[in-house]
Amino acid sequence: MNPFAEPSDFVAGVDPTKTPAGAGWWFGFCGSRLLVTVAAVQSGQGVCVPRVESLEDVGIEAVRSQYLGNLANRPCYAAELPPDLALPTGLDLLPLRDLHGQLEEPMFAQAGRAVQLVD
Repeated sequence: MNPFAEPSDFVAGVDPTKTPAGAGWWFGFCGSRLLVTVAAVQSGQGVCVPRVESLEDVGIEAVRSQYLGNLANRPCYAAELPPDLALPTGLDLLPLRDLHGQLEEPMFAQAGRAVQLVD
């Protein structure tokens, strides 16, 4: 399978008001480093993209963000993070390249799309 192909359960969108309510996937980047949850890594569940209603829910204020669409009926957002970001406990910034094979392919594909929009 092509890790850069658009996932079959992704629907691109431009209007975030027409998204399902609830937590969404937040692809936050500081340069080419992706914001990931480390609690999941420490418990053996692998690397995860934060799934929250807003990055502010985890104590992060994005420089800018953009709605991408829905993946598996959950909203997806790309966010540019400040270069001097103090990471809250449980989160880390990891190079996107290093995450190939660690993120599920649909998530890696969306991360690839998101980094292009915020870089």
